[in-house]
Amino acid sequence: MATSNFKRAAQTATTNGIIVYTAPAVTNNTSVGLVMGLIAANTGTSATTVDVFVRITGSPNVDRYVIKNAPVPVGGTLSVLDGKIVIEAQEQIHASSPGSVDVTCSVLEIATWAVI
Repeated sequence: MATSNFKRAAQTATTNGIIVYTAPAVTNNTSVGLVMGLIAANTGTSATTVDVFVRITGSPNVDRYVIKNAPVPVGGTLSVLDGKIVIEAQEQIHASSPGSVDVTCSVLEIATWAVI
């Protein structure tokens, strides 16, 4: 049995990085977030760059870049994904930028559980 919900998460990227999305925690099931789209929009007055990475939780945490130091022109947007990314329970999408960049992701959250 499974349930699914579409979610949208958005944040303004910061120099030190910010969490844009966190996949739901596992309770008595398996939960994942399927990132369907991820865009970065330059809302500032000068060209800038953006980094987006997935933080894989563990001991220690591991960061895997989706895109690094990608240019975003003034008034422009960057489609960060060509495909989809599976984000497992409690993993996160982070974004950072030295400029003004809004990062938005569209996610299909899926929870499955065993029927006894």
